[in-house]
Amino acid sequence: MIYVTHDQVEAMTLATKILVMKNGRIQQAGSPRDIYDRPTNTFVADFIGAPAMNLMAAAVRFEGGAALIEIARQDEAAIHLRDLAPPPGLIARGDDPVTLGLRPEAIGDAPGRTDGLVQRVDCRLDVVEHAGSDTYAVVQAGGADITARLHGDSAVASGARTTLYFDLTKVCYFDPISGARL
Repeated sequence: MIYVTHDQVEAMTLATKILVMKNGRIQQAGSPRDIYDRPTNTFVADFIGAPAMNLMAAAVRFEGGAALIEIARQDEAAIHLRDLAPPPGLIARGDDPVTLGLRPEAIGDAPGRTDGLVQRVDCRLDVVEHAGSDTYAVVQAGGADITARLHGDSAVASGARTTLYFDLTKVCYFDPISGARL
């Protein structure tokens, strides 16, 4: 059966295969999980998911096989992350800027993993929204509002400082001009 909808949540819950289209052109085809986890470009990354994938401008340099990532913040020190397993497309770009993508659930208030693939970042929370089973916190980074999904019972407030954990096993990199995934 073919079902057409503009409601991405409906598509994600009903479909076994999704075609994401923009201006009459297919942007990506695949299972809901593939499209959610591995969006082919920033349009798909931003369209699929509620809240959408966080997209941040980032500088990259390489050291010892790892990608050192810097995400600027206006009123705070930059976020520094170390990707120990950068994808070949990122390596091929060298030190060119990228758009870094992380889903809100990949930025949280609990480390989850302890193998160096989750990294701590000290942040001031600009906005906090308690939504029952989840709490969403917004911080400024990379020229954008970045949404983190926290535990529903997190005792945080707007303006407070907290440690957020960035899960780099879930990171996506995109070309900042074309929007294509690297």
